[in-house]
This record gives sequence, C-alpha cells and structure tokens, in this order.
Amino acid sequence: MRRAAREKCLIITMSGFKPNNPLKKKGDINLYVNSESYRFVEASHYLYWDFILEMVIDEIKNKNRE
Repeated sequence: MRRAAREKCLIITMSGFKPNNPLKKKGDINLYVNSESYRFVEASHYLYWDFILEMVIDEIKNKNRE
C-alpha cells in the first residue's frame, strides 16, 4: 500500500469483523462488511470484486466501440 500511496493510486480496502479494524482506515475507499462471520465477509468481498470487474469490463467494451 505504501507504493500505491506514493504513486497516488486510489487505494480500495476490503474488511470485515470489527468496525474499528486498522485496515479500514488505510484505504481511500473501504468496503466494510459488518459481520463476525468469516464466510459471510469473504463471500461479500467476492461479490464486491465481481461487481467492480464487471464495471471495468463494461468500460473497456464501451471505449473499444468508440
């Protein structure tokens, strides 16, 4: 994360469990899952990544059409 910060990249973190966890504070955007269930937190993170990836793919397709 340090290099990403130096390069001025947008940092997205994904966390769960405790609301005051240290990772939650390190990103520009934090996708936090309010759950103590490891399975639920991981499944939610998977869904976040799936959604983000679909948005990126759609953006690439739209740019290629221009």
